Amino acid sequence: MVPTHPAIVGAVADRDTLTALPDLEDIIQLCDYVEFRVDALLENEDLLVRRLADCSRPILITVRDPVEGGLFNLTPQDRQQRMLDFLPHTTLLDIEIRNLEAFGQVVSKAKSQGVSIVASYHDFLTTPPRESLDEANKRGLAGGADIIKLAVTTENALDLHTLLQLQEDTRSQAPLTVMGMGFLGMSSRVVAAQAGALLTYTYLKEANAPGQWSAHLMRHLFDELGIERPSLTS
Repeated sequence: MVPTHPAIVGAVADRDTLTALPDLEDIIQLCDYVEFRVDALLENEDLLVRRLADCSRPILITVRDPVEGGLFNLTPQDRQQRMLDFLPHTTLLDIEIRNLEAFGQVVSKAKSQGVSIVASYHDFLTTPPRESLDEANKRGLAGGADIIKLAVTTENALDLHTLLQLQEDTRSQAPLTVMGMGFLGMSSRVVAAQAGALLTYTYLKEANAPGQWSAHLMRHLFDELGIERPSLTS
Protein backbone atom coordinates (compact mmCIF):
# COMPACT_ATOMS: atom_id res chain seq x y z
CA MET A 1 0.00 0.00 0.00
CA VAL A 2 1.26 3.45 -0.96
CA PRO A 3 0.07 6.47 1.06
CA THR A 4 -2.14 9.00 -0.66
CA HIS A 5 -0.83 11.87 1.48
CA PRO A 6 2.31 12.51 3.55
CA ALA A 7 2.63 9.74 6.15
CA ILE A 8 4.49 9.56 9.45
CA VAL A 9 6.83 6.61 9.93
CA GLY A 10 7.85 5.66 13.47
CA ALA A 11 11.25 3.97 13.44
CA VAL A 12 12.29 1.03 15.61
CA ALA A 13 16.07 0.67 15.40
CA ASP A 14 17.36 -0.17 18.87
CA ARG A 15 16.77 -2.74 21.58
CA ASP A 16 15.25 -0.30 24.08
CA THR A 17 12.55 0.83 21.67
CA LEU A 18 11.87 -2.74 20.53
CA THR A 19 11.46 -3.87 24.14
CA ALA A 20 9.26 -0.93 25.06
CA LEU A 21 6.83 -1.18 22.12
CA PRO A 22 3.85 -2.50 24.16
CA ASP A 23 4.13 0.60 26.35
CA LEU A 24 4.36 2.93 23.34
CA GLU A 25 1.04 2.02 21.74
CA ASP A 26 -0.41 5.52 22.14
CA ILE A 27 2.57 6.91 20.23
CA ILE A 28 2.43 4.15 17.62
CA GLN A 29 -1.17 5.14 16.87
CA LEU A 30 0.11 8.60 15.90
CA CYS A 31 2.11 6.95 13.10
CA ASP A 32 0.89 5.70 9.74
CA TYR A 33 3.66 3.09 9.46
CA VAL A 34 6.17 1.52 11.82
CA GLU A 35 9.64 0.87 10.39
CA PHE A 36 11.64 -2.04 11.77
CA ARG A 37 15.36 -1.68 11.02
CA VAL A 38 16.06 -5.39 10.87
CA ASP A 39 19.83 -4.99 10.43
CA ALA A 40 19.97 -3.12 13.76
CA LEU A 41 17.74 -5.59 15.62
CA LEU A 42 19.13 -9.00 14.70
CA GLU A 43 20.73 -9.51 18.13
CA ASN A 44 17.13 -9.56 19.43
CA GLU A 45 15.58 -11.59 16.62
CA ASP A 46 13.14 -13.62 18.74
CA LEU A 47 11.72 -10.44 20.24
CA LEU A 48 11.67 -8.81 16.81
CA VAL A 49 9.53 -11.63 15.42
CA ARG A 50 7.05 -11.24 18.28
CA ARG A 51 6.87 -7.48 17.88
CA LEU A 52 6.25 -7.78 14.13
CA ALA A 53 3.39 -10.18 14.75
CA ASP A 54 1.84 -7.85 17.33
CA CYS A 55 2.33 -4.52 15.52
CA SER A 56 -0.91 -2.56 15.16
CA ARG A 57 0.16 -0.37 12.22
CA PRO A 58 1.34 -1.22 8.68
CA ILE A 59 5.00 -2.25 8.70
CA LEU A 60 7.96 -0.97 6.72
CA ILE A 61 10.89 -3.41 6.71
CA THR A 62 14.44 -2.14 6.20
CA VAL A 63 17.57 -4.28 6.11
CA ARG A 64 20.06 -1.51 5.44
CA ASP A 65 23.16 -1.92 3.27
CA PRO A 66 26.34 -1.22 5.32
CA VAL A 67 27.45 1.15 2.55
CA GLU A 68 24.47 3.35 3.42
CA GLY A 69 24.55 3.06 7.20
CA GLY A 70 23.52 -0.54 7.86
CA LEU A 71 24.81 -2.33 10.94
CA PHE A 72 26.68 -5.61 11.45
CA ASN A 73 28.09 -5.77 7.90
CA LEU A 74 25.41 -8.10 6.58
CA THR A 75 26.23 -9.57 3.17
CA PRO A 76 23.89 -9.02 0.21
CA GLN A 77 22.77 -12.63 0.55
CA ASP A 78 22.01 -12.19 4.25
CA ARG A 79 20.02 -9.02 3.59
CA GLN A 80 17.99 -10.58 0.80
CA GLN A 81 17.16 -13.60 2.93
CA ARG A 82 16.01 -11.40 5.82
CA MET A 83 13.77 -9.43 3.46
CA LEU A 84 12.19 -12.64 2.19
CA ASP A 85 11.82 -14.01 5.72
CA PHE A 86 9.85 -10.96 6.86
CA LEU A 87 7.72 -10.38 3.74
CA PRO A 88 4.60 -11.86 5.40
CA HIS A 89 4.66 -8.97 7.90
CA THR A 90 5.52 -6.28 5.36
CA THR A 91 3.52 -3.49 3.73
CA LEU A 92 6.51 -1.45 2.50
CA LEU A 93 9.99 -2.84 1.82
CA ASP A 94 13.03 -0.55 1.67
CA ILE A 95 15.74 -1.52 -0.83
CA GLU A 96 18.59 0.81 -1.73
CA ILE A 97 18.51 2.12 -5.30
CA ARG A 98 22.03 0.76 -5.74
CA ASN A 99 20.72 -2.75 -5.00
CA LEU A 100 17.45 -2.88 -6.94
CA GLU A 101 18.88 -4.70 -9.92
CA ALA A 102 20.85 -7.23 -7.86
CA PHE A 103 17.83 -7.80 -5.58
CA GLY A 104 15.43 -8.21 -8.50
CA GLN A 105 14.12 -11.54 -7.21
CA VAL A 106 13.16 -9.93 -3.91
CA VAL A 107 11.48 -7.02 -5.71
CA SER A 108 9.44 -9.41 -7.87
CA LYS A 109 8.38 -11.60 -4.96
CA ALA A 110 7.46 -8.59 -2.83
CA LYS A 111 5.30 -7.11 -5.56
CA SER A 112 3.61 -10.48 -6.17
CA GLN A 113 2.56 -10.41 -2.50
CA GLY A 114 1.24 -6.85 -2.64
CA VAL A 115 4.27 -5.29 -0.92
CA SER A 116 5.34 -1.87 -2.22
CA ILE A 117 9.00 -0.98 -2.76
CA VAL A 118 10.64 2.08 -1.21
CA ALA A 119 13.83 2.64 -3.23
CA SER A 120 16.23 4.61 -1.07
CA TYR A 121 19.38 6.66 -1.47
CA HIS A 122 21.45 8.16 1.36
CA ASP A 123 24.30 10.67 1.43
CA PHE A 124 25.60 11.33 4.96
CA LEU A 125 28.11 13.99 3.86
CA THR A 126 26.50 16.38 1.36
CA THR A 127 23.54 17.25 -0.80
CA PRO A 128 24.71 15.94 -4.18
CA PRO A 129 24.22 18.04 -7.32
CA ARG A 130 20.73 17.99 -8.78
CA GLU A 131 21.98 15.89 -11.69
CA SER A 132 23.04 13.11 -9.31
CA LEU A 133 19.70 13.15 -7.52
CA ASP A 134 17.86 13.05 -10.84
CA GLU A 135 19.93 10.04 -11.85
CA ALA A 136 19.15 8.26 -8.57
CA ASN A 137 15.47 8.98 -9.08
CA LYS A 138 15.55 7.56 -12.63
CA ARG A 139 17.38 4.43 -11.51
CA GLY A 140 14.82 3.87 -8.76
CA LEU A 141 11.93 4.17 -11.20
CA ALA A 142 13.62 1.84 -13.68
CA GLY A 143 14.18 -0.70 -10.88
CA GLY A 144 10.51 -0.97 -9.98
CA ALA A 145 10.18 1.51 -7.11
CA ASP A 146 6.74 2.49 -5.86
CA ILE A 147 8.21 5.29 -3.73
CA ILE A 148 11.60 6.98 -4.09
CA LYS A 149 13.30 8.06 -0.85
CA LEU A 150 16.25 10.47 -1.07
CA ALA A 151 17.92 11.33 2.26
CA VAL A 152 20.87 13.72 2.05
CA THR A 153 22.78 16.09 4.30
CA THR A 154 21.34 19.61 4.32
CA GLU A 155 23.71 22.22 5.75
CA ASN A 156 22.43 25.42 4.13
CA ALA A 157 19.50 26.98 2.31
CA LEU A 158 20.86 26.00 -1.11
CA ASP A 159 20.83 22.33 -0.08
CA LEU A 160 17.25 22.66 1.08
CA HIS A 161 16.28 24.44 -2.13
CA THR A 162 17.75 21.58 -4.18
CA LEU A 163 15.62 19.03 -2.34
CA LEU A 164 12.40 21.03 -2.49
CA GLN A 165 12.84 21.85 -6.17
CA LEU A 166 13.33 18.16 -6.88
CA GLN A 167 10.18 17.34 -4.90
CA GLU A 168 8.21 19.87 -6.93
CA ASP A 169 9.62 18.87 -10.32
CA THR A 170 8.85 15.16 -9.91
CA ARG A 171 5.19 15.37 -8.88
CA SER A 172 4.11 13.65 -12.11
CA GLN A 173 6.48 10.70 -11.58
CA ALA A 174 6.46 7.97 -8.93
CA PRO A 175 5.75 9.20 -5.40
CA LEU A 176 8.88 10.85 -3.99
CA THR A 177 10.00 11.58 -0.46
CA VAL A 178 12.98 13.84 0.16
CA MET A 179 14.47 14.54 3.57
CA GLY A 180 17.49 16.23 5.05
CA MET A 181 20.00 15.33 7.70
CA GLY A 182 22.53 17.69 9.25
CA PHE A 183 22.02 21.33 10.28
CA LEU A 184 18.73 21.85 8.43
CA GLY A 185 17.59 18.26 8.73
CA MET A 186 14.71 18.84 11.12
CA SER A 187 13.48 21.89 9.23
CA SER A 188 13.68 20.05 5.93
CA ARG A 189 11.37 17.27 7.07
CA VAL A 190 8.54 19.60 7.98
CA VAL A 191 8.79 21.68 4.80
CA ALA A 192 9.22 18.58 2.63
CA ALA A 193 6.03 17.08 4.07
CA GLN A 194 4.18 20.32 3.28
CA ALA A 195 5.58 20.09 -0.25
CA GLY A 196 4.25 16.55 -0.67
CA ALA A 197 7.04 14.21 0.51
CA LEU A 198 5.19 10.98 1.23
CA LEU A 199 7.20 9.56 4.14
CA THR A 200 8.41 11.49 7.19
CA TYR A 201 10.59 9.39 9.50
CA THR A 202 10.30 9.95 13.26
CA TYR A 203 11.33 8.21 16.46
CA LEU A 204 9.11 6.51 19.03
CA LYS A 205 11.48 6.60 22.02
CA GLU A 206 14.97 7.79 21.02
CA ALA A 207 16.25 9.34 17.77
CA ASN A 208 18.27 6.95 15.63
CA ALA A 209 19.07 9.21 12.68
CA PRO A 210 20.07 12.87 12.33
CA GLY A 211 17.14 15.20 11.67
CA GLN A 212 14.38 13.07 13.19
CA TRP A 213 11.50 14.53 15.18
CA SER A 214 9.56 12.53 17.73
CA ALA A 215 6.38 10.97 16.36
CA HIS A 216 4.38 12.91 18.94
CA LEU A 217 5.74 16.30 17.88
CA MET A 218 5.52 15.50 14.17
CA ARG A 219 1.86 14.50 14.44
CA HIS A 220 1.22 17.78 16.28
CA LEU A 221 2.96 19.70 13.48
CA PHE A 222 1.03 17.83 10.79
CA ASP A 223 -2.22 18.71 12.56
CA GLU A 224 -1.23 22.35 13.00
CA LEU A 225 -0.19 22.64 9.35
CA GLY A 226 -3.33 20.93 8.09
CA ILE A 227 -1.51 17.97 6.52
CA GLU A 228 -4.21 15.39 5.94
CA ARG A 229 -3.68 11.90 7.35
CA PRO A 230 -3.41 9.41 4.48
CA SER A 231 -5.62 6.60 3.49
CA LEU A 232 -3.50 3.69 2.31
CA THR A 233 -4.03 2.24 -1.16
CA SER A 234 -2.56 -0.73 -2.97
